[in-house]
Amino acid sequence: MKKLILATLLTGATHMASASDIPAQFQGEWGENGSNGCSDEYRANLVTIDAKTIAHSYGTYTLKGRNKTSMGGTFSANFNYEGEEADGTDVTVSLRLTDKGKLLMDDEQLYSKCEDYEIAQRKEAIKTRELKQNM
Repeated sequence: MKKLILATLLTGATHMASASDIPAQFQGEWGENGSNGCSDEYRANLVTIDAKTIAHSYGTYTLKGRNKTSMGGTFSANFNYEGEEADGTDVTVSLRLTDKGKLLMDDEQLYSKCEDYEIAQRKEAIKTRELKQNM
């Protein structure tokens, strides 16, 4: 019985620890300006999100884990910002996934998932190769 209670407590603690992370559906590389933001030419416009940080070319938001809301395709939490114009105060960052799978950050900038862009690039390369072979 003690082992069952301990296992239940440990499982609950694991869920609580991961509950303060940025949800997995927001994690990855996101390119600004539609798919173009993922190309080599526009890498400065890339946003990389992991479980605790949102990194831009001009600074990094680190998750503080307070005042978090997570419902479906939305996530809002307090972050500590280090980068240009940092004044030492916490900022609230809001992330929302649109119905088309785009990421909207702070209701201002729309991003596309880079893996989607890379898949599209590979498909285009295969099509081009096939057309050349059929000539």
